[in-house]
Amino acid sequence: MDTPELSLDQLEAGRAYYEALGKLGLNPEGLLWAYDYEDRAFRLWLIWSGIDQYGPLAISKLLFKAYRAAALPRKISPFSVHIVNNSHVLAISIENISKAPPAERYNYYRITRPGQEKEPILFFRKDWIYHLQPGRFENKKIKRDWTSFNKNIDTIAA
Repeated sequence: MDTPELSLDQLEAGRAYYEALGKLGLNPEGLLWAYDYEDRAFRLWLIWSGIDQYGPLAISKLLFKAYRAAALPRKISPFSVHIVNNSHVLAISIENISKAPPAERYNYYRITRPGQEKEPILFFRKDWIYHLQPGRFENKKIKRDWTSFNKNIDTIAA
């Protein structure tokens, strides 16, 4: 299986995306690139516990609004951003794997029946992680970030 490589351009765009999110008021628990074997594409994983409270649709709408207002890097399509909460099984696995000894890459596999060959779902490298904070943010911080994120995007898009 060929190993796809994240381009330097994508890596820099991801860093700019993380910085732009912070300026807009959203500070996620995690942001990283991972290669999705099924889609055969790189996805930017946004890990934020606020998804439980506000839902993926509301967050996606704001990310699209920020993208259209050029408040987020144009090199990253909102369609390539995968949003999960910090208790999602893949987010937990990424956190656990990221603490592992250095390796060229880290794979996440689909759970299969005993005796079946492992099927990789995604892989990532440690240098593709922009931020990864264990645990969940307090509700007060989530609400403050959400309010700020909404307000800032509305102001920019106006």
